[in-house]
Amino acid sequence: MRKFGIKYAEDHPLARQVRDAFIAVKTSEEFTRVLDVWYYPVASWPPVTRRDGHGDLIAAGATM
Repeated sequence: MRKFGIKYAEDHPLARQVRDAFIAVKTSEEFTRVLDVWYYPVASWPPVTRRDGHGDLIAAGATM
């Protein structure tokens, strides 16, 4: 589930911090805590800036 959280974090307004939080997860309780903190429904987050393209999951050495 952690890898899905890392990829899903790209759509969060604070993508880098959320991705780092998912990377640090070691247990299911920590995963749930990341969701509770970073996806709190009534928090006032900055607007999301959507990116076009492949995102951060390009294979090492791949050329475009």
